[in-house]
Amino acid sequence: MRIVEKNKLAIFMFSILGVLATDSFAPLINRVSASYPDVPESIVKQLITLPSMISMLVGLIVGQLVRFIKKRLLILVGLFLFGICSLGAFWMPSFGFHIMLRAMLGIGIGLVNTINLSLIGDFFKGAQRAKMIGNSLAFSKIFAITVPPIAAMAAVNNWRNVYYLYTISLVIFIFAIFALDAPFKDADIDEPNKRRSKIPAQTFLLATAQFILLAVFFVLVTDLPYLLDENVTNSTLISGFGLSTTTIGTTIAGLYFNKLFSKVRNWIIPLGLIITGVGFIVVTHSPSTIPIILGLLLSGFGIGILISTINLTTINSVGDSDSTAALSLITCASSLGVFISPLLFRVNPINFQNLSSVESDFQSAGLLYLFLGVISLVVIVILKIQKQTQMNI
Repeated sequence: MRIVEKNKLAIFMFSILGVLATDSFAPLINRVSASYPDVPESIVKQLITLPSMISMLVGLIVGQLVRFIKKRLLILVGLFLFGICSLGAFWMPSFGFHIMLRAMLGIGIGLVNTINLSLIGDFFKGAQRAKMIGNSLAFSKIFAITVPPIAAMAAVNNWRNVYYLYTISLVIFIFAIFALDAPFKDADIDEPNKRRSKIPAQTFLLATAQFILLAVFFVLVTDLPYLLDENVTNSTLISGFGLSTTTIGTTIAGLYFNKLFSKVRNWIIPLGLIITGVGFIVVTHSPSTIPIILGLLLSGFGIGILISTINLTTINSVGDSDSTAALSLITCASSLGVFISPLLFRVNPINFQNLSSVESDFQSAGLLYLFLGVISLVVIVILKIQKQTQMNI
């Protein structure tokens, strides 16, 4: 296997750890809660969200750690922590120690996820970089579709058996030891001695955009079952695979991102915003299954385009400098947006006539995406007209 192919495989492998930590545990939370009858359910749910929050905090410092510690070593430490803490959580009967190990698992995720995106910037350029951004997203989303049912089957007799799935991290750890070479020298990639620099100002704007996009989008994840209860007869059935439909949309966006970006490069942001907004509106007002599935597919496809574009633009914005610090900011903005989303819509003052509270939240999200899409479209058109005018002078 050529070194480029090995590094591609490593990037794909690293992208699944965060998904594994959350999506494998979420379907089992009721059974986990029953194992700790003296612990409030709201605290037990932190077993799902805590790794993401810890990984966000770790992501804030990873950009500085790579100034002093090699990326390869940090990735190996992260994989080791993920594997050891997972095995420890399998054997640990105490809730206190269990949640502590889940927090340490989050440290491993934070180290691996943040550096993983920067490896795409280290190893690839141009169209190949855009392709890897999309493919990495698609690979993690495909994994997200398959993990919940596999976890449910593994945990039929004992929910702790789900941790057997986490042993894949040890396989990835061994693969990284022998196969990962980061960064490496090749005719088609950047030089290994990449210059360190401050985070570009553009990255702060991109992080703000990522925060807003996910803070608004995540209402679909948290409130979809409530919306379906109001509008659809077989709501439980649809909500069971509805989020997977959204994930399929994101996967498709990732797989075709490179081709889409090359064809509509200047229009890709308004395209993603408008598609996402239309998806939300369709889901809000559809009383039957097929239009709802279509709306969820559109929403996932649109947000997949937007996330891939932000990641690619962030990597490109640093030029020849290392992208880890910039990408750590984007990663943290993503986690913060997910965390803030329920609080944001809890205080949403907008209530549309003849719509329930949850329907108003979904319509507000859809209209905001459409509004931002139209604004970005107008800005691009104005900039193009100005550029054409200057060329004619």
